[in-house]
Amino acid sequence: MKKPFLSFVIVTISVICFAGNRNESRIADGRKMLPVMQGWNLWHDASATWINDSLYLPQAVDIAALALKAPGPTGGWKTLDRFPAGGLVVDLPAIVEEYFTPDGKIETSLPGVYWFFSDVDIPSDWAGKAVQLKIESARLRIEVFANAQLSGYDIVGDIPYNCDLTKALIYGKRNRIAIRVTNPGGNQRGWEDYLAVKWGTYLLPPSRDFGGINGKVELIATNHTYIDDIYIKNMQMPGYRTIEVQTTVNNSRTDVQARIKYEIIPVSGGKAIYTQTDAVSVSENRAVVKRQIACPNAMLWDIESPELYMCKVTLLDKNNRKIIDSDSRKFGFRVFEVKMADGDTQAHYFVNGKRMIFKGGIDFGYYSYTGAYSTEEMAIKSIRAAKSIGQNAFNFHRRIGYPIIMEKADEIGLFLYEEPGG
Repeated sequence: MKKPFLSFVIVTISVICFAGNRNESRIADGRKMLPVMQGWNLWHDASATWINDSLYLPQAVDIAALALKAPGPTGGWKTLDRFPAGGLVVDLPAIVEEYFTPDGKIETSLPGVYWFFSDVDIPSDWAGKAVQLKIESARLRIEVFANAQLSGYDIVGDIPYNCDLTKALIYGKRNRIAIRVTNPGGNQRGWEDYLAVKWGTYLLPPSRDFGGINGKVELIATNHTYIDDIYIKNMQMPGYRTIEVQTTVNNSRTDVQARIKYEIIPVSGGKAIYTQTDAVSVSENRAVVKRQIACPNAMLWDIESPELYMCKVTLLDKNNRKIIDSDSRKFGFRVFEVKMADGDTQAHYFVNGKRMIFKGGIDFGYYSYTGAYSTEEMAIKSIRAAKSIGQNAFNFHRRIGYPIIMEKADEIGLFLYEEPGG
């Protein structure tokens, strides 16, 4: 049952969807996106074993080898077909503790294996595309299955994770996506969040005792040459209005001769303040393409005037006629520095050349009702409350901050700091 929370838990989870497919696809210049947030099924696989499992860091993950011994649900995959007893229908994000914590017992720990599973209609015109499942955040170990075939594995948790489902899907049909989430336990709900987490013979970095999928989940279909990442690096140039755009392009085919177009567009509306198209050669595997962009008339970002821009990157064929892929990132023109001011004997913080004293509180990562993730409403309320009492910053206490809070802090105007540690 949902109830106010003051803590976290790590769990193993997988989901199936029997409700109709309520997720709608959308198209964005060369790529097709299908959010899969609604109509998941959540089930506690109480008989599943996990304590003595071998664990694998990202660089050691061999999906083909792991698939040979990948654990299915207790009782076999047919268990999920008949919606197992005790299962629930949930929308994502969803944390186990939201739904399985006994009334009034918020200190209850719920370690173990949980399945999130959903049946998703994959469009027939996705055949021949590269299809990825993108998970914004999950706790802790996740094993991703498409039609009972292991397609992804991650033990890091709380950071974005992508896995390739291209070969496991049946196009033009309904496909079952199941995510097995394992929570080994974690630090108690409170400030004592600095102890290592024990999983069999392993010691894991400190983390809070919550488990589930605490971020967005989306399917993305692209050409086999596609934009994998866009990184915006603010440059310490005169005026603080220069950025370096680093675009990572993945390519599973032969070398591609193409063109790459950059546009800087105000989020508030209006025409692009910068446009440039360059020739680019993408070798097999991947290439990182860098472009330095100066926008002398851009508005600087500040907490009182949080001006934001969209950097849109479009990959075109060499004749500039066909869109291969397109993606974008939101950013502000802002540079953080630690330096000496004239006449000073110690360093200070500066933002866009102005000295800044940070005044902020702590976001411990505990959220009412959900436990382990913030809703958009919560994020907006927290940021506005902080600003209303004269604060200009938040720090994420010994943890990775959630994207929705970062997004709203950019929009409303608040500095953020991630504490190193757990």
